[in-house]
Amino acid sequence: LNYIKMNLLLLSLIICALMINCIGSLLETIEFDLGKSVGLSKDVVITSDIIQSLISGIKNKDKNKIYYYGLLKLYGISLTKDPQIAMEYIKEAAELGHIEAMTAIAVSYMYGNGVEINYNEAAHWLKKSISLGDINAHWLYAILLLEGKVVTTNTNEVYNEIYSLLAIAVSHNIPQAQHFFALIHEYGLGTAQDFHKAIEYYTHASEQNYVESIYNLGLMYTYGRGTVQDFNRAISLFELGSRFNHGPSIYYMGLFKFNGYGCHIDYNQAVNWLELAASYDDKRISNQAKELANQINQLLIQAHEVNTAILRKYQMMEQI
Repeated sequence: LNYIKMNLLLLSLIICALMINCIGSLLETIEFDLGKSVGLSKDVVITSDIIQSLISGIKNKDKNKIYYYGLLKLYGISLTKDPQIAMEYIKEAAELGHIEAMTAIAVSYMYGNGVEINYNEAAHWLKKSISLGDINAHWLYAILLLEGKVVTTNTNEVYNEIYSLLAIAVSHNIPQAQHFFALIHEYGLGTAQDFHKAIEYYTHASEQNYVESIYNLGLMYTYGRGTVQDFNRAISLFELGSRFNHGPSIYYMGLFKFNGYGCHIDYNQAVNWLELAASYDDKRISNQAKELANQINQLLIQAHEVNTAILRKYQMMEQI
């Protein structure tokens, strides 16, 4: 039994070593719904009359109706989903001067949604959209700069531009901008490292249910970055993040359940959380979540076998 406990302790130490906040690819963490600004969601009902009105608008080169129709094709709302056809309509709207369509086509070039990934094209459309006042284009272009997807010559000037772009979007209470503004302060990217400011802006974005900020705020409390280490506060944030089906938050729920941070130790629940985290196929945590779940399961099986053997031994002794 002591052998099993020692193995669990060793695994616990390994898990603690894996509890590291890595930035990873910023592009992979972006949450941005193109349809939100025009009131589109999966629950919206688009009648045949509206569709006919949109088709009529397309013929008349109405950029607003062309863009809206493109979004319906992109998300498959009342129309057959077809990202490539959707991008043709959205790009046409952008070329006709629709500002949000410019940002939308840029996002598509960033992720290869209906078009091939092309960061130069993405930058072109974002800069055009910025010049016309689109707030979302500001923080999206800042991320391209942070990721090094735009060729630049002066690093200091780039970081100044990133800061300015994010600050403008933050002033409009955009949660994505608040999140990345917090990030550059947490890691000192082009500005002085400031954990307190990081917590401030992660908190602002979390209050708007931006799940990446909820998660990062949980990490700040986990490691005591800019605040007193507080596992109770951290686990409440990871639990909130898990309600949004956020893989890394679910992963940390497993780690906390295993170590008893802010909760009672529960190895079975730890396995359940880790297996769930692995199922989300998030590059940041999926592989280690799966591996840890398997290791804990193996140790639990060994513990059960040892306990069963001991029980049988005592039962045999009582029969003598």
